Amino acid sequence: MNHQALIERSHKQAVAKGFWEEPLTFDMAMALIISEIAEALEAYRKGRVNPDWNDTQAVKESFEVELADAIIRIYDWAGGNNLELDPEDDPTIIWSEDEGKNWINLFISCAHCATSEVANQEVKLECLLEDFLSYCKFKQIDIEKYIMWKLDYNLSRPFKHGKQF
Repeated sequence: MNHQALIERSHKQAVAKGFWEEPLTFDMAMALIISEIAEALEAYRKGRVNPDWNDTQAVKESFEVELADAIIRIYDWAGGNNLELDPEDDPTIIWSEDEGKNWINLFISCAHCATSEVANQEVKLECLLEDFLSYCKFKQIDIEKYIMWKLDYNLSRPFKHGKQF
C-alpha cells in the first residue's frame, strides 16, 4: 500500500471539500478518528460486514468502510501537517478471537495516541495506523480496496459532506 499517495489524496480531497477552512486541533482529529471506530463498532453490531459490492448503500454503511474512514482521517491529518507515515508492513500486534477485546484495544490505542506525552504526532499516528492495518490483516479485510472506494465515493459528496466540520 502506498501510504504517501493515500495521504496526499486524502488531504487534497479534504481541502477541496472545505474541511481545512478552519483546521482542527490534534485532539479534535483524534476524537473524529475515535468516532469512526464507534461507527465501525455499530456497523459490526448490526451485522453490516462483507457488503455486496453491487449495493452502494450497503458498502457505504459497512464495518469495513467505517474502518477505512478512520484511516482516511489519519491520512488527512498527516497530509495537512506534513507528516510522513511509514507503518511497519508486519506489525507484531496479536489480536484476539474475542471481538470485544479487539474493539477495546482499538479504543485504548486511540486514547493512548491522543494523550501520550512521549511521542510526537507522527509517531502517534503511525502507531495507530499500524494497529488498524494489523487488525485488518488479522480479519482478512482488503482495507486498501475500501479506502479507495470511499475516497472515490467522497468525490461525489457535497461541501463538507453536508456537515459542520
